Amino acid sequence: MSRAGHDYRSLIARAVDGLHINVRETRLALYERARKAQLGSFEPTISDVDFRRERMALENAIRSIEIEAVASDDKQANSDRKIVSDYATFLEKTETRQDCFYDASALPHPKETIIAAIEREIIRSPREEYVDWLRNGAVFMWSYLEGVGPYPMPFPGVDTSQPPRGSASADPHVELRQIIASTEFQRDVERSANFLTIAEEESNEVERRIAAAISIRRAARGE
Repeated sequence: MSRAGHDYRSLIARAVDGLHINVRETRLALYERARKAQLGSFEPTISDVDFRRERMALENAIRSIEIEAVASDDKQANSDRKIVSDYATFLEKTETRQDCFYDASALPHPKETIIAAIEREIIRSPREEYVDWLRNGAVFMWSYLEGVGPYPMPFPGVDTSQPPRGSASADPHVELRQIIASTEFQRDVERSANFLTIAEEESNEVERRIAAAISIRRAARGE
């Protein structure tokens, strides 16, 4: 503990634990904020000896925390790459329609796990084309929602481009009105509309998180 009574190691450790995206780039930015905050906390009359002691105490705390963090970074990075690779394979092998919702359980990993891995990979990657793929891949997940069930759920409405059910001689307008008036159809439309609201909210949040990760990446690269 420093002479002033600051337990810098505990302070830095708690701050690192609180990072939404804990990668080297975000930790370095946090350390720099800690240095500036410490400078701003010094009294103008602080002696050179005390100044150097406090600065050294902070730097030692930062070094200690970063050594531990780096030790776990490789493991996290390998896990993130595996998660993203599994998701890419899933997209390649899975046929999906742009006008349907799918159950989130179909994804190879929990949705939040994939998004968090994509955030960290965006910040780490030096390759712009990979970052572009990650951004598009994250946005694509809006159609995978909790509670959809084992079968795709079409968007609200009815697909009138498909042939009407029944015989060829049936009046398509009458049959369409019967379909729309049915309790089952109304219930499905209401449920699908609820999913659409949830999908829009989740999509906006994912886009915000991806934009934040890209901003962190650019700042870390000095762009």
